[in-house]
Amino acid sequence: MHLKVGRRPLRLALRLFLAVAAGLVLAELGLRTLLFSEVRWIARLGQPLRQAEFYTHHRNGDEGLIVRSLFFPSRLRAAVKTPHPELGWIRAALLDPVTLRQRTTADDGVQRPVLFYGDSFTQCVRDADVCWGELLEESEFGDRSFLVNYGTGGYGVDQMYLLLQKTLAHWEERDPLVLIGILVDDDLDRCVRSLFKYCKPRFFLIDGELQLVPPEPDVQTFVERHPPRIASYLWRAVLYRTELVPYGLRQRWTAAARWQEEKSDLARALVPAIHDLLEARGVEHAFVRFHGRDGAFRARGRDWREELLLETFRAHDLPFVSTKPDLVAHHAATGGDVADYYFPNDAGGRNHLTGLGNRVAFGALRRALAGERNDHERLSKAR
Repeated sequence: MHLKVGRRPLRLALRLFLAVAAGLVLAELGLRTLLFSEVRWIARLGQPLRQAEFYTHHRNGDEGLIVRSLFFPSRLRAAVKTPHPELGWIRAALLDPVTLRQRTTADDGVQRPVLFYGDSFTQCVRDADVCWGELLEESEFGDRSFLVNYGTGGYGVDQMYLLLQKTLAHWEERDPLVLIGILVDDDLDRCVRSLFKYCKPRFFLIDGELQLVPPEPDVQTFVERHPPRIASYLWRAVLYRTELVPYGLRQRWTAAARWQEEKSDLARALVPAIHDLLEARGVEHAFVRFHGRDGAFRARGRDWREELLLETFRAHDLPFVSTKPDLVAHHAATGGDVADYYFPNDAGGRNHLTGLGNRVAFGALRRALAGERNDHERLSKAR
């Protein structure tokens, strides 16, 4: 009698478990159908769910862009017009794809070249009415210097290092000044990717030494060789898009600490490697720190990327300037709107510096040109 009563709750619990498990399996299958079906009406219905950031962290490795390329195969593959077998991609309007020499410059054979490497903040966006070359020409240094802008949208510190290695020899006889623009918000994160706008080279630290893995030949090949390791998109959505999982567990299960450690280790190796390359060749140089809007006007403190770069600059006594003090000081003096310095995210410039932002930020480049290349004190006042 007692035995029969005891089995009933067990059977109910088993049935409940099986029902929940079946429901989760059906929900997972339904979600995958919405995410990956090529049937037009289903794809349209699933469009709002086809957001890679719902299931991955876009800053951590390649998984986010792999998932995005699976959702929208044509978008990523069309993102780069001029792939490069070693650098990933180049600006075709700037460089000959074979020799990597400048197609055109303002070189008169007399002025000193200022070589500026970096990402889209160095390159400048089209919507800005003025960029670094024009600002240099207008400055007190314009009669004796000209800018060679090697900035390339989407580059991380790793690709800047490689492009520097491949182009510096073109100018060494001219005693160039080299500037390396680092967007603090993004350029360290890009170093742990083999895929961004296109396939890109990737450094790994093996026994403390930088080891380079060249880019895959194309995005389709890369995605086929590195499919996403996502057992459940439903679980990923819970993990990344809800607060159901406590913060500490969420950080552990998304391996956030491991990714931050790898980015930090690569930055501590790549930034001094750039400095060592230039020092060994006797080339005058400085790093230029850029920030997005949130980083430049952060209410308090610094994030780990800011702190890491400052620690690296101090540890190796690296010459650097920062655009942050100039933007903060100008904003405090004029009482203007922060939005005056950065394009909104939904505009063509997408959080890049406006023309006014470039003009104000040029104060940092002016210091670098003048040989004032230690902004530690200025940054401490801009916090």
